[in-house]
Amino acid sequence: SLKVEALMPTQHRDHHRIYRNAYNRKPEKRSMSNGRSLTALRSDGQEFPVDISLTPLKTDTQLYTLATFYPSDRRREAEEAFRNSEERLKLAKQAAQLAIFDFDSNHNVLHWDEDMSTLWGAESTESVSSKRFRTFIHPEDRKARQSALDIAIDPASSGEYHSEYRVINPVDG
Repeated sequence: SLKVEALMPTQHRDHHRIYRNAYNRKPEKRSMSNGRSLTALRSDGQEFPVDISLTPLKTDTQLYTLATFYPSDRRREAEEAFRNSEERLKLAKQAAQLAIFDFDSNHNVLHWDEDMSTLWGAESTESVSSKRFRTFIHPEDRKARQSALDIAIDPASSGEYHSEYRVINPVDG
């Protein structure tokens, strides 16, 4: 049987004993990484990035700790790709002068970005109830907009939503 330190690079072993003793005083399920980069050793001695989670397992007589290792290089690559994609979307949105909102049908709430808030004359970017959102739509356009929404959320439809309507800006009418 090996000690857990055999799985980590030599330069981290002494310091890890301090962390292990602290964990054993207050064992709880948690991630070890918490934003830090961790590495483990392969059987050939090569280091590789990991995320590690700890789970205490208690028996009547002993405390065990289940350490679960997840290779983190793919997760980090995915996070980096996500950040890059978000940045490209932000730049494209700015270039096209778009404003964005999404509707949470489970809670009947609309979430919008700062540009949409400005366009609609709202005071902030806070979420808005569906009922309040409808008050911003020109009265002659509300029925057609609701019909398009009903079709889009119908499970038998394609889910596409397309509707054009006029907006009543509460600040300047």
